[in-house]
Amino acid sequence: MTALRIRRFNAADLDAVRQVYRHAIEHLGPSAYTPEQVQAWASFADDPGFAEWIQNAQTFVAADESGTPQGFGGLQLPGYLSALFVAPAYLRQGVGRGLLEELLSHTDPNQPVTVAASAFSKPLFEQYGFVVEQLERSRFKGVDFLRYALIRPPEVPGP
Repeated sequence: MTALRIRRFNAADLDAVRQVYRHAIEHLGPSAYTPEQVQAWASFADDPGFAEWIQNAQTFVAADESGTPQGFGGLQLPGYLSALFVAPAYLRQGVGRGLLEELLSHTDPNQPVTVAASAFSKPLFEQYGFVVEQLERSRFKGVDFLRYALIRPPEVPGP
């Protein structure tokens, strides 16, 4: 594994973050979602709202020594994790874990933290004390999705 550096997102990262997002969904999505769901979900990377979604959160980028993003995560206060995506080439190398720890370090330990997770990110959140609060049905670009609404109670220690 290359050295992982987590830093704040900057505007120059936008295209690389779009690619991480799209490739993560296209790679992992078929294991838990239909082709229609994967296509709808991945296509958000090309929407004008994508940049706003990234920029309206406290977004962090995990990058290698060259500065190339390997993943990113977003936090919307007071305690909602809005994003956590890892490029397929860097899966199971600590990138998601590092990003999640960074995001959690910016939350209030006395307040709960919530996230709407996919089937493939749910296990990572559970390792950090998140529990399923409910299954959430949503519709995005005309396609129905099932997500896990997870909550991490205040002052839960990480793994």
